[in-house]
Amino acid sequence: MRRLLMTTLIGLVVFAKSTDIQADRATARELTRLGVVWASRGDAAEALRYYQRAIASDHDYARSYELALPLWLQSGEESRARKELENLTLRCPKCAFAWYALGTLYRRAQRFDLSVLAYEAYLGRRPGDPDAVFGMAMALVALKDPRAHATLERYVALEKRPERSKYRERVLHLIDLERARAGKLPTPLQRLLPYIEPLRPWIAILWRRTSDGDANRGSQ
Repeated sequence: MRRLLMTTLIGLVVFAKSTDIQADRATARELTRLGVVWASRGDAAEALRYYQRAIASDHDYARSYELALPLWLQSGEESRARKELENLTLRCPKCAFAWYALGTLYRRAQRFDLSVLAYEAYLGRRPGDPDAVFGMAMALVALKDPRAHATLERYVALEKRPERSKYRERVLHLIDLERARAGKLPTPLQRLLPYIEPLRPWIAILWRRTSDGDANRGSQ
């Protein structure tokens, strides 16, 4: 503990001697590094304090936000996380992780319109991410937006991970509900057609035999 404290003090003194612009980024990096050290020791609260100091030192150093985000959520500080990430996206519109996080945070706060906008910004940079497509689909469903159905189907097409099978099943159920509302829910027979199709030749043979048998009995 003493060694860690000494390292912290030495690091901050050394970086404080840099120029103002360099000191901000350099200090932010050093504070973030120390936050990682505290996190590795299992002290999430202390780690978060260092990440927040890093953000205060250099508002444009994205790495400190990435590391702080799960700790904000863990400590119930979602409103702070939203505020900090909103400010970050104003300065760094290409910070994809911030848009994804905002999409999730807005959706948790039931601000679905803002959630959709954030997911759209993220998917504009990473269009093949099924997690973001899922989040956007859930927000669109909540809004009863007509784009919901297409987004749900897009998720089903993208999602191939076995560990996400429960999410895929949930989305398939929502697709059925959307079809039912639109009066387009498949009938039980339509659902069976893909399974019946390979048996069609055998059904035809059995049908002919039955028909021939009926004809022979009728002639007797």
